[in-house]
Amino acid sequence: MKKPDMSFTIVNHEGIELECDTLALIGPEEGEEFFEPYIIYTDYSLDDNNLFNIYVAQITGEGEHFELKPVENYGDIEAIKKELDRIFEEENFNII
Repeated sequence: MKKPDMSFTIVNHEGIELECDTLALIGPEEGEEFFEPYIIYTDYSLDDNNLFNIYVAQITGEGEHFELKPVENYGDIEAIKKELDRIFEEENFNII
């Protein structure tokens, strides 16, 4: 599942650097469903059920310098869910 060419580092709310991997980039250029560019990623931390935490954020900025922001356009949620379902199916994730 790890995709080294799509890795990036974030600093969490505790000031700790975490290596993350991109699972998907989605946005207006991929279809009419999305109004903003989004990233779906993981930091490989585990939740209470021992499953990887997966995050979705809006991307602002370009190239190596970008910022992740919370999803603000709730109209995109359904399309984001569809993309997550596709990722889980393709990657054969065992999601409950």
